[in-house]
Amino acid sequence: MGYSDKLEVTISCDDCGVTEENSAKDYGGGYGGPAWEHLDSFSDFTVVATHDERRGPDIKSATCKKCCKPAKIQKKYSQ
Repeated sequence: MGYSDKLEVTISCDDCGVTEENSAKDYGGGYGGPAWEHLDSFSDFTVVATHDERRGPDIKSATCKKCCKPAKIQKKYSQ
C-alpha cells in the first residue's frame, strides 16, 4: 500500500550550523480517511509537536540541544 501525502520537515540552527531532516507519510485514503504516521524523534533538537491522525504532525517549536537557541522549522508537503 502506498502513501497519499508526505510531510518533510527540516529543522536547522543558524548559530551552530546543525540541520536535521525528518518526514511522515499519510497512508490513508479512499473511504478510510487520513492516517498519518508520527515523526521520528530528532537527535539534535528538542521538539514540541502535536499529532493528529487526520491532520498529521504539527511542530510547535524546536530548540537546538547544542546552544539552547530556537531553531528554524521548514515544512514541505508533497505527494
